[in-house]
Amino acid sequence: MGARYYDPKLARFVSADTIVPLPFYPQSLNRYSFTLNNPIVIRELNGHCFAGPSSPPSGFWASVGSALSSIGHAIGSFAGTAITTVANFIGGAIATAAGFVTGVVTGFNTDAMTSVADSIMGGANGFAVAIGGAVIKQSPIDVVGGTADASGKESNNRRLIKASIDGVQIKYKNDAEHPIDTALAVRFEDAVSLTKQNNPDLISLLISATTNDHEPPSLHVEGYAIDISRVNGLYIGGSYGNNSLVTAIVQGLQTNFSGAYENYGPAMMIGGRNPQSQSLINSHQNHIHFSIK
Repeated sequence: MGARYYDPKLARFVSADTIVPLPFYPQSLNRYSFTLNNPIVIRELNGHCFAGPSSPPSGFWASVGSALSSIGHAIGSFAGTAITTVANFIGGAIATAAGFVTGVVTGFNTDAMTSVADSIMGGANGFAVAIGGAVIKQSPIDVVGGTADASGKESNNRRLIKASIDGVQIKYKNDAEHPIDTALAVRFEDAVSLTKQNNPDLISLLISATTNDHEPPSLHVEGYAIDISRVNGLYIGGSYGNNSLVTAIVQGLQTNFSGAYENYGPAMMIGGRNPQSQSLINSHQNHIHFSIK
């Protein structure tokens, strides 16, 4: 009578949630997921809301900041230096309003205020730079960073990711084709399959890092992390927010990846030790980073 049934094999509810707790947070739009697909970090006690409706999950305000940054870049493509002052004023007004609302909702929680401040600064900086006359485009490179948060145990159960997932070709940067932890491979393949269903024009993904290009104590070295830097041959860094297909696919991949320890990218920053670090946010605007522990 009004209950929601959960299928542990699919890791999904079989009936849609009747509410969308955070309509501006991409992960919340998947009404069949449990705890925003991140049960390791988040609790959900009533089948509708995670850890109480007044506490946004880690990464929510980063998504807001990323969205503001994308808006800034788009506007900057059509504007010149003459409206820089207006852009800075708008960015400041948005930051002030967002900070006030967050303070009211969270009871002036210090950590939440710091989180939104970092996220808004990221969006405002991108906005101001874009309006200033130069839309920043990422350099055409595939060598990307990772996090130093090793589990201390190297994966002994590894395999290669499938070369084709529902018609999506998996490609690699130079020396990146290495076996990774089997659980990570399965979760990535599932995310690609779900994303392909809603984006039939998804043709290929390029993996730029598995166990290569990283040093201990990175989770990459142990086989528990991967980075994706291209969609259909296009760099995520220069296309996210400017190319609607790339934007939709990146959002889909990050939303559909289940059980991540770190789910970092331009669409959201969830998990890990400090996903609201501005330097960490900035370093993951040109690729997606998935890890498990």
